[in-house]
Amino acid sequence: NPRCSTLLNRFTLGEMIEKRKIVEKAAVRFAIERAEDDDLESLRKIQEKTRKSIGDKEKFIECDFAFHSAIAEAAGNSMLFKTVQTMRKLMAEFNHELLDSKTYRTNVSTQHGVILDAIVKRDADAALEAMDKHLDNVVNLAIGSQRDEDPVAAETTARQAGGRRGKGD
Repeated sequence: NPRCSTLLNRFTLGEMIEKRKIVEKAAVRFAIERAEDDDLESLRKIQEKTRKSIGDKEKFIECDFAFHSAIAEAAGNSMLFKTVQTMRKLMAEFNHELLDSKTYRTNVSTQHGVILDAIVKRDADAALEAMDKHLDNVVNLAIGSQRDEDPVAAETTARQAGGRRGKGD
């Protein structure tokens, strides 16, 4: 994907997704412990806007960013909140390309709904599993789109996303 090439040259997809998993799962865990009623209401409103914006890519992207930011805000840790926002901004170009498909936007909205339901129920296991599945879906879609354009890059990305341990391995 030419538009992602700069980002993917700086960081591998696997590195980006690993960082997202670490940071966003921590945000989910703290949100479950600390979210107040107004945080949950904010998440519900964002999720409703997300569902309504599936047909409008730009609005959907704003809602996607808002959803993940609201989880981090509900976590009650300003440093974690800033980290999620910075990380999401770094991945904005990548996410913009991934969210090109209306079908994929529908899937993301559904996944956000599962995450939200688990947070509202204060079910840490379900919320963490839902966030894992959500981020794994990002990897699978990215690998699939790269495979269509460049099978060698897709294979490299698949290996990196699978948990490359370091340069010495």
